Amino acid sequence: MNVSLEMNQNVTIQLTLAEALILSDCLGRLNAGENLAQLVDNAEQMALWTLDNRLEAWNPVIFSDRYDKYLQDAKSFITRGTDE
Repeated sequence: MNVSLEMNQNVTIQLTLAEALILSDCLGRLNAGENLAQLVDNAEQMALWTLDNRLEAWNPVIFSDRYDKYLQDAKSFITRGTDE
């Protein structure tokens, strides 16, 4: 099967609020660390930066003084019913 890909085509991904908060926090910590370059190649790093920037721009609670509580609530929501 011959597939033609338009690399500049936008892709839409749906996440729950909890997933988005957790992913945004995780990517922010990864990007702030010096070990990211050891985990991924340049293209992957740039894609992760883009995703992190878009999630950060969207994040309605990133500068809230209750951010840690919201993040913990999101983690509890995601892990509810799983063995930790």
